[in-house]
Amino acid sequence: MPYDSTNVGTQQLDLAQERGLKVIYSVKDFFVGKHGLKTEEDERRKIAEYVNRLKDHPAIIAWYTNDELPASMYPSLRRHQEWMEELDPGRPTWIVLYQVDDVGKYLGTFDVIGTDPYPIPGSPAGRALVFTRKTVEGTLGLKPVWMVPQIFNWSAYRAREDTSKVMRGPSLTEMRSMAWQCICAGANGLIFYSWMDLWRMERLGEPFDSKWPVVQRLAAEIAEYIPVLLSVDEPVRPVEIKAPEEVAWRLYAKDGRTYLCTVNSSDEALEADFVFPQTFDEITVPLGLDTIDVEGNRLHVRFGGLEPKIICLTP
Repeated sequence: MPYDSTNVGTQQLDLAQERGLKVIYSVKDFFVGKHGLKTEEDERRKIAEYVNRLKDHPAIIAWYTNDELPASMYPSLRRHQEWMEELDPGRPTWIVLYQVDDVGKYLGTFDVIGTDPYPIPGSPAGRALVFTRKTVEGTLGLKPVWMVPQIFNWSAYRAREDTSKVMRGPSLTEMRSMAWQCICAGANGLIFYSWMDLWRMERLGEPFDSKWPVVQRLAAEIAEYIPVLLSVDEPVRPVEIKAPEEVAWRLYAKDGRTYLCTVNSSDEALEADFVFPQTFDEITVPLGLDTIDVEGNRLHVRFGGLEPKIICLTP
């Protein structure tokens, strides 16, 4: 998701396609006052220039149309959305906001939305769960949500000596939990932020090669479950759930099995109960610790701090 996509042409798109990568192409900056644009007509002309030239390229999966612009710009954002629907109706637009309490004010300006909780180290990792829940609620559950979990060190932006000493990037445990918090709260896409900041940290003595393999490991763990996470099969649903608000859960089904994906967003150990309408012949835990107690059709689940857990239920 290159922020300055105006420098990304067909050669780079071809390379991405060859490597099996997709591009979210940015047209987020084509507003009056930027790129020499002076009128609304200039905005449309500039957007049309890029979209018409590149929209047939198979590497482009979506268009990035708003990077945290205020809701006060709604008329302009709405016009841009309408233009994109005319110019390339086959691809979605994606926006990212930090204004998580105002998501509903942006309805009509996007096809897909994400918000960007970057809590580490100043706030609990559970902020990712709070942001995702608010984002899904703000769309009334009617829009796809591609969340933006943190993988960067804030020192990439606050590099003064007095602050860089106390900054740190999230640990693998925190990154893993934040990713599954997003998934379990309703996200169906993850755009980790950001690869460029891992490189930026080189100048502050944090080698890219020490951090990128950790992100790759996390991505590989999630990718293993993509067939489950994208399945539209109908799961067996619990009839009773007793869980603290810090525990998120989401149900999937694949090949006759129900998958209970759940995560503890708290640093503290927590417990939850899930009562199903039936018993299961086999219960396994492919992700997380096997700390569950089964009493007939009741699952008592014990979580470590920040622990994600996938429970596979086979009738």
